[in-house]
Amino acid sequence: MTTPTTPTMPAAPPRPVSVRSLFDASGVDLVDRLGQTVELPGLVASLPVATALNTTLARLTQDFLNMDVGALLVTGWRHYRALIDAGERTRGTTERVVVELSGRDFTLVQHPSIDVFTGDKLLGTVTLTVTVTVRVAALAGVVRGGALVELTTGTCTVTAALAVSGRELVRHSEVYDPQLIVALGPGVPLVGASADTT
Repeated sequence: MTTPTTPTMPAAPPRPVSVRSLFDASGVDLVDRLGQTVELPGLVASLPVATALNTTLARLTQDFLNMDVGALLVTGWRHYRALIDAGERTRGTTERVVVELSGRDFTLVQHPSIDVFTGDKLLGTVTLTVTVTVRVAALAGVVRGGALVELTTGTCTVTAALAVSGRELVRHSEVYDPQLIVALGPGVPLVGASADTT
């Protein structure tokens, strides 16, 4: 639908929010939880367990937990048919289309596996399940010139959970205004070659 409504612009540039920051906000010591949960042959008190687990957590952080939640939202929206249709409709025109994004919820699940070493000795492999769920409410996107260029004020609830062997170690949720965590830059292309490569 076409509407003259002007979105409220954020007062400050978007700030990145990572999955790791959600876990940090929970107040749970992930290394301690891993130490209480992970069972590997040879992982005993006589070995530098803390070092092994810190290495494990650092590797997980590099591989996945630093994922930007705002970028995850944009990736999900770029596959939303209504936004793509609006992009096709406005491409090469001055038309401005507002697309309702409320209810466009999604879940991302990853199963990173990490080898835990003490020195050169492989103690074993830890497989974790990281789940990120995003629930969007009262939000719309503005499409112009084939790109998502603005967001109206709304909310999204982001929940991150980490489990080992089916045992949940931590779960934490935060509510954000997507305007404050999603960086659209000059616009996120929704159609054409740029949409396939960004």
